[in-house]
Amino acid sequence: MFWNKKNSKVENVASPTGQKDTKTTKPKKLSKKDIITGQIEMLEQGHTLNYIVNTWSGTDLMVVELNPAYPDKGHKYIVSFEDMADNRPNGKRQHLADSDKAKQVAEWIISRKGEPYTHENS
Repeated sequence: MFWNKKNSKVENVASPTGQKDTKTTKPKKLSKKDIITGQIEMLEQGHTLNYIVNTWSGTDLMVVELNPAYPDKGHKYIVSFEDMADNRPNGKRQHLADSDKAKQVAEWIISRKGEPYTHENS
């Protein structure tokens, strides 16, 4: 019937009175921010995450990497811009910001409408 929801999970939960209640839960759908935050948190030393973003000067590449000097010096994540020439990065990075919070970096990427960049994009 239309009121029976598919893909829902019924759990038996003990109430404060000791009786068992049934509670329906849905699987959580991850937001774009959650996905990007997870990718940033899984980033390994020497690897980068690249996102194509729109800036006032056109389309640039936003690069996220781990700070090699962390935790001795600076913040955990380094965010840089790299100019694009003929839809390819030109190799000259300009420092944008540092952060210890992957969620904050993800918000910066989303605020600039960042999309993942791979070499196949070019």
